[in-house]
Amino acid sequence: MKLNTPILVFIATFILVHGFLTGWLPIPLVVDLDVIAREYMPIAYTYVNDSFDECIYDVSVIRGATGTIVAVEYWFHWGYDGFEIMDDWEPVIVYVKDGATAVAHRVHYQWRIKTTGIILEGNRPVIVFAPLWHTPLNTYPTEGYVKASYVCVKGVPPEDIDPSEIYYGEPSPQLWLKNTILSLAIAGIASTLTYIALSIRRVVI
Repeated sequence: MKLNTPILVFIATFILVHGFLTGWLPIPLVVDLDVIAREYMPIAYTYVNDSFDECIYDVSVIRGATGTIVAVEYWFHWGYDGFEIMDDWEPVIVYVKDGATAVAHRVHYQWRIKTTGIILEGNRPVIVFAPLWHTPLNTYPTEGYVKASYVCVKGVPPEDIDPSEIYYGEPSPQLWLKNTILSLAIAGIASTLTYIALSIRRVVI
């Protein structure tokens, strides 16, 4: 059976482009994940004289329902929790796909996820830590809070959590249709260019 090269190019291009846009094809990201972690590091507010003393982050990539998502875990440390001397690590996860698409924070060990109305300063989510018990919330700071000046460094999280089990992207039929149409258009262009190139080659030969 004679192979039709333009058709093969069309099929291969569609699979690659659609797989990349929707996330089901494991194409590696060509991006510095540490740059993303620094770019979306939360703007943190703490109560006066109640600031954290350490911040570490870890980055992972999720093949989610809406494509590839970068998840950055930020862990903030205090040496006390309420009136008890102990290690208190408070996690905040920022999910990045064309900007901060979701922010997850833990309230009494229950994860809460915010996907709309995320409060930002620039492109960085705002996180306000409650006094003493340090519950993180994506909200506006009130009187008595000050902006924390801090550096977050890459490290090993104190707890082993899987960001993809907390949030993996909201399924969107509209986005899927948009990505499919775009993939068909790109595949059509690639197939047409291949056909033209082969036709020119035959004429030259």
